[in-house]
Amino acid sequence: MSIFLKWYEENGSEDAVVLSSTVSLARNLSGYPFSHLTNQTEREEIIQKITAAAARLDRLGLSMRTVDLQTTEDLQRMVLAEHRLASREFLRRSGGRVLLVSGDESVCLAIGGEDHLLISVTAAGLECEKTMRLAQQIDDLLEEQLTFAFQDRLGYLTASPDHLGTGMQASVMLHLFGMDRLSLTAKLANTVSKMGMQLYGVRAFGATHDYQITNRMTLGLTEEQAAMNLETIVRQIIDREMAAQSECLQGAERFEDRLYRTLGELQFARRLSLEELQAALSLLRVGICQKRISLPPRLLNTLAITAGEASILFGKGEFLSAGGREEARAELVRARLSEIELLK
Repeated sequence: MSIFLKWYEENGSEDAVVLSSTVSLARNLSGYPFSHLTNQTEREEIIQKITAAAARLDRLGLSMRTVDLQTTEDLQRMVLAEHRLASREFLRRSGGRVLLVSGDESVCLAIGGEDHLLISVTAAGLECEKTMRLAQQIDDLLEEQLTFAFQDRLGYLTASPDHLGTGMQASVMLHLFGMDRLSLTAKLANTVSKMGMQLYGVRAFGATHDYQITNRMTLGLTEEQAAMNLETIVRQIIDREMAAQSECLQGAERFEDRLYRTLGELQFARRLSLEELQAALSLLRVGICQKRISLPPRLLNTLAITAGEASILFGKGEFLSAGGREEARAELVRARLSEIELLK
């Protein structure tokens, strides 16, 4: 068992609505072509140089483990995707691709993707500034030993023109149950698009009401400005979501009954499909937002990430039928719920 508390097991600001915040920095080594043009020798050199430089991260208290996709089984790759340590696109290919992952899974260095290096830092809740600062510290330490491709006029050179400048992408995961129910998310996506942001639905935390908002502009903005702009917009979205929840939840007693029935099912179910768990977690998040139930949001984050199909199989270390996975998932949920005191 890991001695590290994972980032999703921590509390975060506004974490009843905001699931997580991530800041990523795209970097390429000077003197090498972009990844899609590199040969095997160049890819191996890039991996070696970045991995050697990453040893400096112990100065930040980061203990990094190496995951070489060349020797990683398909099930393990699926777990990495469920834990949001790398995109599925990155994980599809194995040659010349390596992940360096911190013990708490909050920091990941993806080597050999679209860019030579993608530094990603994730935290629970609304923590744009916190994740940005740590990403900058990591970038600075690596740059003591590495020379990144940079031009005075354009900033950091990246494979995608969209990331020119700071090379930074900041994103926030949101649970927009109320706005979805009132059919307001499409209008919201159009509004934030005019502000240089993109909003789209994701399944990163399982529920169908999960959305990611991401900055699209990096050229002409500092990292601080981009992160601050995103956080300001997210705070406005939180207010709208809370108002939308209050509007769409008709009949407080009916909602409270449904909420506690759902909680009871999770406490005693002997089988749980992934879809059933996702729907239950979504409802419980609303109950937390509306202060109808006292549960730590970090518990829901933990269940959403660790109860995926691949994570269940990997945790058991053996093949399980569909029914066996449902039984193992229910067992995991019961165990997690038994660790906390459930209060109304």
